[in-house]
Amino acid sequence: MSSPLTVLIADADDEMRRLLADAIRAEAPDATVREATNGVDLQRALERDRVDLVFVDVVLPQTDGAAIARWRAEAGRHSMVILVSDLLSPRWPSIATHLGAYDVLLKPVGGRQVRNAVEACRVIRRTLSLLVVDPNRATRAVIRRLLDQSHFSFEVVESEGGRRAVNLARRRLFDIAIIDMALPDYPALEVACQIQDRQSATKLIMMGVDLDAETSRFDTFGIAGLLRKPFHFVDIDRTVHAAFGLWRPYLINALQAEQARAVQRPPGAAQRGAAH
Repeated sequence: MSSPLTVLIADADDEMRRLLADAIRAEAPDATVREATNGVDLQRALERDRVDLVFVDVVLPQTDGAAIARWRAEAGRHSMVILVSDLLSPRWPSIATHLGAYDVLLKPVGGRQVRNAVEACRVIRRTLSLLVVDPNRATRAVIRRLLDQSHFSFEVVESEGGRRAVNLARRRLFDIAIIDMALPDYPALEVACQIQDRQSATKLIMMGVDLDAETSRFDTFGIAGLLRKPFHFVDIDRTVHAAFGLWRPYLINALQAEQARAVQRPPGAAQRGAAH
């Protein structure tokens, strides 16, 4: 059983801190809730305590964004930073990315938003065991690089074919299995079926270039998500969120919009870091 969450609320407004603290305790009664009224107190708290989830007002006095980014990098992907603002702005995605923030929420932050954040934090603070089944070594390497950019933490095990994947699933448990539809030695859906028979809790994600023809069969096999090649790290985050039944954060939508604009760039503009 995982340990209770430690949540830090950094906001100069007493009422906002109280409302947010009440919402957190309603969703996670065993959580430890700490508070900071300025950036100095925030930095001290981050240096002193192990913190799983941080809510930071974007206009918090005396706040050093670089210090938050350093803490986020040192704490690793088992921690979450959520920015809280009075209004959304086109610049929040770039600021949030710089700070390593998970999302941006609008005030007043309600119970549903806190519930979404707590549920996501409980998954993000874990290291997820992930089986990647793809016959192409270069593709598996790209997938690893994309996973390194995800908000989630993974212990990745690779398989070039279906038979080895099934054998691996006999020996150890996996939280997630990403299976390419074009396996050379075994039907991909049969691999998914055999993994599911042994590990009913494993989230099965199928990937491929043309998945539409198989969509009608996926429900029968309990498929939790689809990755259409080529895909980016945002697509992996979106798919993992969906597989675990998590609310998709605003930042994923914003980053996907930026990605869509990049696709529409004039011919010759390079696109890097995608799995094919």
